Amino acid sequence: MAIKSCLSPLVAAVFAAAPCNASATVEHDGWIAVPDDHVAGPDDNPIGSPPPVAADRLRDDPVQTARVPIPYDAKPLPPVRLSREQRAIASHIARSYRVGSRLVERFVHYAYRAAREYRVDPHLVLAVIAVESSFDYRAASVAGAEGLMQVLTRVHASKFERFGGVDAAWEPLANIRVGTRILSEYIDRYGDIAAGLKAYVGAALLPSDGGYGAKVLDRRDEFDAVVRALDAPVIEAGSGSSHAGSTTASGVGTGRSLGM
Repeated sequence: MAIKSCLSPLVAAVFAAAPCNASATVEHDGWIAVPDDHVAGPDDNPIGSPPPVAADRLRDDPVQTARVPIPYDAKPLPPVRLSREQRAIASHIARSYRVGSRLVERFVHYAYRAAREYRVDPHLVLAVIAVESSFDYRAASVAGAEGLMQVLTRVHASKFERFGGVDAAWEPLANIRVGTRILSEYIDRYGDIAAGLKAYVGAALLPSDGGYGAKVLDRRDEFDAVVRALDAPVIEAGSGSSHAGSTTASGVGTGRSLGM
């Protein structure tokens, strides 16, 4: 499967070296057992028709905290295994957004998995989450957008059927996978990241996205910088010598550009 052009060289190298195993079984996440055998399909709307709004963030629509059936952070969740890169990003997010590290580690884990499934940059997925919900899985808008990626469940209800219905929008794994699927389809449909983000926020037919795309790309660049810093030269105190980190935990060496 070809890797989307929206991937940075570093992320593309990681994905190329470790292709997604679509037949793998996803662990039960304490709420909904999610199958991992889904193959990304076309959007519910035919090509050429106006895209449904994914997030509807252009309006003056404050995001609030909703009550969910069972608070996700109250569930007994097993730890997840993260790469060195993923741990660095999770730590950065936990500090920047004041979210518990245990939750953030799972969000990062899910974002990387969904990004691999739909062949997009995981940092872009995390950037959308940052702008849409600030990593609050209980985020809800008055327009009906729900969860980490602020998906309008009334528009995308069919995408949640395989997860047990629209209530799964409050479950981070389902929300991230559905949101990433929508984002991936819009990038494919409209040809590039900027246009895909414009459609994701519901502005595909409008002259401007109100700065939404720029905000998302700024956050993506922020996460890219966190990864670059892992392999920055380290100067030892008093010695004047320096050495560069050998590789990231994902196996990608230093010197790789993270630019698009």
